[in-house]
Amino acid sequence: MSKEGKILSLTIPTYNRAGYLKRLLDSISRQAIEVSSYLEIIIIDNASTDNTVEVVNDFINKVPFAKFIKNDSNLGMDGNFKNALNLHLLNISGC
Repeated sequence: MSKEGKILSLTIPTYNRAGYLKRLLDSISRQAIEVSSYLEIIIIDNASTDNTVEVVNDFINKVPFAKFIKNDSNLGMDGNFKNALNLHLLNISGC
């Protein structure tokens, strides 16, 4: 999928918040398909130990253009936000 025409990027850093994440992703999935040509979704998990991976995989089955990145280790909240921002900036710059 081309990045051209993307006008909205949702970059979602998360850690051990599977319940809240599921509610958020359920809400997004109801609307995402309609605007998929304008939307990118990147979910970055900070090495969660709950069922975050399962929640994200269920979401990706509904919204296959979403991207999922799982950190190998917990970077801390600031580190995960920084990682999310860096990945977003790399993605929009085409690097």
